Amino acid sequence: MLDLAPTDPSLIYVATPKRVRKKLSSNIVMVHTPNQTTTIYDSIASQTATAAIQSCIGKMTPERLAQAAYNAMQDGYITKREHKTLVEKMGMGRLLARRTHHL
Repeated sequence: MLDLAPTDPSLIYVATPKRVRKKLSSNIVMVHTPNQTTTIYDSIASQTATAAIQSCIGKMTPERLAQAAYNAMQDGYITKREHKTLVEKMGMGRLLARRTHHL
């Protein structure tokens, strides 16, 4: 939704704190997250960018996910502190520190 990383449009995961009763397209997978903090993006109640990126750890390559986190920070969806925490959780902290050091 925020175009932070390339995704597979044939399968879309939607995190929602409320139960959804209506019939959805077969390519939409609802993920019930009752205690998840939400925010509003494009007038839609959504999982925060930080939580969405964190939920992808182990499902996307660390490099692609690190790029998504960087894009989210650049676009103002997450803070520098949130970015640093996400990158550390991905195990990319040292790699990114080395890249930044060499710039």
